[in-house]
Amino acid sequence: MSKKLFLFISIVSLITGCRIDDESSSFWSSILVDSEYRPFVFVFSNTNLPICANHAQPKLEAIIDNKIDSIDGDFINGVMMYPTLTDNHYSNIAEEIKFLFDNNGNQTLITTPAFFSNMKCHNIDTLELLESISLQRLETPGINLGIKSTVSDDNLKVYVKGEYKKNFTSSSHSLAVYSYKKSELGNQATENGTEIFTLRNKVFSSLTPSMGKSLNSAAIGTELRELLTLDLSGETLSNIGIIAVIYELEDGKPISVVNSIKLENN
Repeated sequence: MSKKLFLFISIVSLITGCRIDDESSSFWSSILVDSEYRPFVFVFSNTNLPICANHAQPKLEAIIDNKIDSIDGDFINGVMMYPTLTDNHYSNIAEEIKFLFDNNGNQTLITTPAFFSNMKCHNIDTLELLESISLQRLETPGINLGIKSTVSDDNLKVYVKGEYKKNFTSSSHSLAVYSYKKSELGNQATENGTEIFTLRNKVFSSLTPSMGKSLNSAAIGTELRELLTLDLSGETLSNIGIIAVIYELEDGKPISVVNSIKLENN
C-alpha cells in the first residue's frame, strides 16, 4: 500500500471515528435529564410603546437575573415576544400565541406589556406573576426533561429527551421548541424618545409549530426522544438560545406547561 493511500484511509477513518452517532443509545444516554420543574415565562412587548421600556423586559430581567429575593432565576426559562405586526421585532410565533389570549381566544389579554406563566395571562400584574412562578417551583413535573445540541454545517441539531412520570394520552400534550437571540440591539420608544435598547431573549423562530408538535400516548417510564433542526445561516451560534416546552393541551390548544428546559451552552 502506498504512503498516500495509507494516509488517505487514515484520514477518512479518523473523520468517521469522530462523527457523532446521534441515533445510538449511548448518545441519548449521554443527555442528562433534570427532575426539576422549570416554569416557562414570556412577555408580550412592543418597541413602539414607551411603557414597555420600563415594564416589559426590565421586569423579566429582574426575574431571570436573580434580582427577586423569593425566586431563583436560574430555574426560570423566560423570553420576550413581540406579537404586533407593525413592530420591527414582530414574530409570527408571538402573534399565533397571542391568539390564545386576545379576542380570538379566552379574552384575558388586556394590557401591553403582558406577562404570562403556565399559559395564564397576568397582564401587567407582576405580583400575580411572581406568585404564580413561586407556586410552580413547588410542582413535580409530569415529564422530566433533558436537552443537547450538535452543529452540522449550518444547522443546529437539537435533541430533546424526556422521562414520563405520568401517563399521557395522544393529543393531550405537545412539544414546542423556540429559538431566541440572547442579545440584540434595537430601537425602543421611551418617555424621552426613541433610544437604542439591548433586547434580551427575543424569540425569533420556532423549530416546531408555534403551539407545539403533538406527541403520542405515553405511559409512566416511557422515554421521549425528539430531534429538531435550526438553520443557523446568518446567525451567530453563541448568541442563540433554545427553549423546549411541553404543553398540556385541551381541544388542541395549550392550557398549561408540563415542564420546560433551555439550552444556552452553544
